[in-house]
Formats: sequence, C-alpha cells, structure tokens
Amino acid sequence: MKMTLAILLGFLATVAWAQDWGWAGKDSNGFVTVNPSRVVGSVLTSGSSTVYPIAQMLVDQFRAEGFAGQLAIDNIGTGAGLKRFATGEVDFANASRPIVPAERKAAESRGKVLEFKLALDAIVLLVSSQNTWVKDLDDEAVQAAFAEAEKWSDINPSWPAEKIRRYIPETSHGTFDFFQEHFWDDKGVMLKSAPDVQRFQDFNRLTSAVQGDKYGIGFVGYAYYKDGDARAVKFNGMLADRNTVESRTYGLSRYLYTYVNARTLTAKAQSAAYLGFVLNNVSKVAARVGYFPLPAAELAAQKKLLAESVAGKF
Repeated sequence: MKMTLAILLGFLATVAWAQDWGWAGKDSNGFVTVNPSRVVGSVLTSGSSTVYPIAQMLVDQFRAEGFAGQLAIDNIGTGAGLKRFATGEVDFANASRPIVPAERKAAESRGKVLEFKLALDAIVLLVSSQNTWVKDLDDEAVQAAFAEAEKWSDINPSWPAEKIRRYIPETSHGTFDFFQEHFWDDKGVMLKSAPDVQRFQDFNRLTSAVQGDKYGIGFVGYAYYKDGDARAVKFNGMLADRNTVESRTYGLSRYLYTYVNARTLTAKAQSAAYLGFVLNNVSKVAARVGYFPLPAAELAAQKKLLAESVAGKF
C-alpha cells in the first residue's frame, strides 16, 4: 500500500508539473514559446500609465488566444506599481523609468528582481496648436518653461507677456520622475513646487488641457501625444520619431520596463507564460500603440534572460 501510495503521489505530481508547463515550447534560438490556451492560474500586473496601452493590448491578445484564467492589470503609475510589487501584491510591475535602489532593496526582500525592457518611448514637449511662437526648446528653456519663468516673455522677450500655465503628470508617474531627474537631478527648483502647475493622473486629460490653453505647456509619453491634438515642440533641435528615438539621439528617449521576481517565474508557471507571450509580441504591439520596438539584438537579450530564468522547467 505504501508503494502504491508513493507511486500515486509521484504520478499526481508529474501530472501537475506537466499541466503547469504544458503550454511551453522553444523556438530555434531556444527562446520560450507559449500556447495561451494551455496556461492556467492567475497573473497580476500593475504600474506605469505609459506602459499601460502596450500592456492592455497584450492582455487582450493573451485572452483572445485562449488564456481563460485571471489576468488583472492596474494603471496606477510606476511608483505605486513598484510598491505593490515589493509587497508581493502583484507579479509584475510595469515602469517608465528604471527601478531605483530603495525600490529594488524593498522588492528583493522576496528574492532577486529581474528587469525586462519592453520597448522604447520618448517624452514629448507639448503646447497648444494655438501657440505660434514656441518651436524649439533647449535644456535651459525647458527648465524655465516648467519651473522658473513666470511669463513666456521671461524666456524670450519676443514671446507673449502672458503667464505660463504648466500641465504635468502626478508625482506617482515614472514620466514625472524621468523628467525631473533629467532636468534637475533633484536639485535646484523642483518641478512639483513650480507655480501655476496642474498635475494629472490621466495623460489623455493632460494632453487635452494643453491643447485647450494657448499659454500652456506640458509633457507626456509619445503614444499619448500621438492620440491628441496638441503640438509637439522640438527639443534641442529634434522631434521624437523612430530614427531619433531608436538611435537615442533624441534627448528625452527612454526604455519602458517590466519587473518580476525570479522566484515568481519558476514558482508560478503562468507568470513565465505571460512574460514569454509579452516578449514574443511586444514589438508589433508597441508599434501599433505608438511606441518604438526594441532593436532586434536588445529584444533577443530579453528573451534570453527569460529562457535562462526558467531553464530546466520544461
């Protein structure tokens, strides 16, 4: 009886293991492939509003291709998402900036944190289409426009002697963090304490507010700019486009990320399935949403990292 029970338990364990990883395969490069219809369990993800359009489309596609489990995604900003990630409330934290040391330390209380790049983005400087005077801003002019100047004429005497009204993301957004660090490095005039500032959780509302204010200025991720009517301003002589962003010559280009605990990928097979599906489809989705795909070599490096993280599981 003991032998029979041991055999039975071993059989059940084998079946459970096969079911968990039965969705998995490998392509000719050894990268993970995924059959969503064979994935079971739940996946929880939250974080960046900038990454959200990509993530939501991937979630919808994962479901459409057969995943029937729970797949939740919350659009709450990079900082808030990383806080949930650190406490284990979610499997993935999407981010529009790199994780900072304090956030990594908090999250690594649960194990090693892995960083996966998903796509390239650019922060776009926006003014209303009614604004006919601002064409190009350098670093000093951006600092003045978003924090230091009271009127447009303070930046350039030929510009209107009208108050500048500033429209920026809430401080919980990685876009806010990236912008502030790029121009102020947490020193001098702080972006969040500038006068005549309105902060937005919703980037679409921010873009609409800029468009509706002749004397306003704001900044958002590239995809939100493409969906709105506000006008992009050159930064140091360049507009954001595929060539300037992929070459990183546009000064406000950046990576978009997702973070996951290494233990999660091996303990929750469905999380590895979801990430594999994301990496295999993110380039097409990023282009459809309005972002920029990773260069082929960089995407291959992300797929390799996943393959190494789940090596031996299937």
